[in-house]
Amino acid sequence: MIPLYDETTKNSPPFLTTLLIALNIIVFLITFPNLEEIVYKFGFVPKDFFQKKSFFPLFSSLFLHGSLWHLIGNMWYLWIFGGRIEKTFKKFFYLIFYFLCGIVSTLTFAIFSSQKNLPLIGASGAISGILGAYARFFSKNKIRCLNFFGFFWGIISLPAGVFLFLWLLYQFLLSFFQILPQIATLAHIGGFLCGFAFAKIFKKWSKFSLI
Repeated sequence: MIPLYDETTKNSPPFLTTLLIALNIIVFLITFPNLEEIVYKFGFVPKDFFQKKSFFPLFSSLFLHGSLWHLIGNMWYLWIFGGRIEKTFKKFFYLIFYFLCGIVSTLTFAIFSSQKNLPLIGASGAISGILGAYARFFSKNKIRCLNFFGFFWGIISLPAGVFLFLWLLYQFLLSFFQILPQIATLAHIGGFLCGFAFAKIFKKWSKFSLI
């Protein structure tokens, strides 16, 4: 299933979500010609992290993508689900929440993955945290989805809670059966659980901030 949009509400374009998308696109355009070299320099390699205690890749890896489809998929999810969470947390806390989920997702991969020498890149861990917060606050919102049944396809509406439950279940199945090992499903799971767990805390904090 591919999410198309949230039917429930229509907001003005979210500033920070749009900025994050723009930054990811710019970084992709700059890095793509020398992607392999840059990935091993600025991507997150668990073995290097534990040996060298280099913390910068925890952040830089969140802005690197391995292909155009990798970038499009992540940015599409961020665009659909990020705006509501940005509005809920306000700008300052939204950014902290985004990077916190990204870091937790990366560390989840580092601790539990057996692929210690492979670099982890992509914004999907941080975006998974956004999905976790969305599941916490907006589970009843209707998500319009493009659904595939073999050679057949159709457009359906699902409650966000159902869509995100199926998405999370899919990540667990991919991880458990080691399907598509090139996808860091452990990072997705870690980011989602982090977002779901900390969403209410960040919402409370944002009430005391005017930023």
